[in-house]
Amino acid sequence: MRELVEELEEILDLDDRRLRARKRRLFWLTPEQVALLSRFFPTCRGNPRVDDLQVLSGIIFAQMTGCRWCDASEEYGSPKTLYSRFKRWNDKGIFEKMLKGMPTVHEEIMKRNESDEGRRKSAKKK
Repeated sequence: MRELVEELEEILDLDDRRLRARKRRLFWLTPEQVALLSRFFPTCRGNPRVDDLQVLSGIIFAQMTGCRWCDASEEYGSPKTLYSRFKRWNDKGIFEKMLKGMPTVHEEIMKRNESDEGRRKSAKKK
């Protein structure tokens, strides 16, 4: 029985690793990048909504590949959610604000990367 449990745990761990690897390939932005861009997203009122990381990645995927909304992976959200969020954000000028704010976001990412590199270099010297 113990062998069966260990084998199942190994299979589940492998499935979990595969799922995490697939999600990394599926999403176009890291959670940190989305956190920086989240200030541009409108706030949610009422029902909980599909995660902005998922939806934004789905919108980017559809725009980059030229596919129809319904051809995007279900993991991005429903096609209706992708299209309605794209339409709503586009009508409100969210994407334009993101692009105008990108230099600021880029500077924040670069500063964070530089400070991470500095910490790594100082840790190696010790």
